[in-house]
Amino acid sequence: METKDFNYRRAETSDAFELMNLYQRCCTTERPDDAVLLDYKELLKALVSEGEFWFLSELDGKILSFFSMMTDAENRLAKINRVVIDPEWKESSAILKGALPLLLERISDTVDLIYTTTRTLTLQQQELTLAMGFKVLGVFPNAIGADRSRVNGISAYYLNDVLKERQATFSLHPQVAPFFELVRKQTNLPALPKFESSYPTQRFHDLPELEIINAPGFVKHRFERLKERKSISVHFYPFQEPNVLITGPQQKIEIFVKYIPEMKFAAVIGERLDVAVDPTRLYDEISLLLREINVSYIETINDAGDVLGIDAIIRAGYLPSCYIPCFKKQGNQRRDYVVLSRSFERLFGAKHSVDSVNPLYLDFLAQYFYQEEETKLDNIGKD
Repeated sequence: METKDFNYRRAETSDAFELMNLYQRCCTTERPDDAVLLDYKELLKALVSEGEFWFLSELDGKILSFFSMMTDAENRLAKINRVVIDPEWKESSAILKGALPLLLERISDTVDLIYTTTRTLTLQQQELTLAMGFKVLGVFPNAIGADRSRVNGISAYYLNDVLKERQATFSLHPQVAPFFELVRKQTNLPALPKFESSYPTQRFHDLPELEIINAPGFVKHRFERLKERKSISVHFYPFQEPNVLITGPQQKIEIFVKYIPEMKFAAVIGERLDVAVDPTRLYDEISLLLREINVSYIETINDAGDVLGIDAIIRAGYLPSCYIPCFKKQGNQRRDYVVLSRSFERLFGAKHSVDSVNPLYLDFLAQYFYQEEETKLDNIGKD
């Protein structure tokens, strides 16, 4: 059947039961259950939410697939977080090829950048997006998600010529520069210099003893209050809310974390520091505390121009893995961001076939593992 026979439209509340039915026929035990699609009332809320956009395809009145996106109006940003296709339909690529251009056209008035990750999409699904103009921006090596190979890529589509309007005048951390070059090959962005100055030495207070508070309601409320007062440094981590707090007895340090136990995943969302402590020691301690609760993969996102901050995080055992141009809107400009991650387990290895993995992902993966090996050699030298 040709794509012209499909009907594409925004999902409505009257579609809720059929969407739930389709999801449950597609759902497997290989990924965590999606609570929204298992709760009728929550799904109704999501379908009318201003921060979400649900888009479906149907044939002869039967829903064959649906997308859902989360949107950030302030930053003109969107993330495709679900792609569900009827498992009995043999021409799934035809559905996606017909739906994606219409989806991009519908959101172009309010969104400048839309991205996807293979934590929620398979590599095969994301491969179709690359054929339609999405750019590979990096990988999340060894994270657990829909991509069983553990490559876990991120790709993005830039609308409204936003890349052509980008103006960047900062220097890049030397370990970030190779990832930027991989992105630049796909986007024709102008070159950026490497940071070559010496890093200043600073004196810091002792790091207090820290512990984890796992109280989602309290953490969310505390985070929102600090944001309202503008008394917290919020890492730009769209579409995530913290549910865990790392702090000390006097609360001079508060680190807000998103923790997903079933994925062994954690992300540092924001921090409030009333005392000047060594950021490298702080991030190392954060990692050790999270490791104690069985986290195997941790990440944080940093402004690409913050070379000193990036260097401190790298010295704590994190490595860059993604470079996202124009990620955050700031006035009339957009800022580039870098994802840095630390993995405690090597889940990706030679036993995994890479035959179906796009070479662009493998370029990022190779650079990540190269830096990982260089770091090990440096540490051996210090011993």
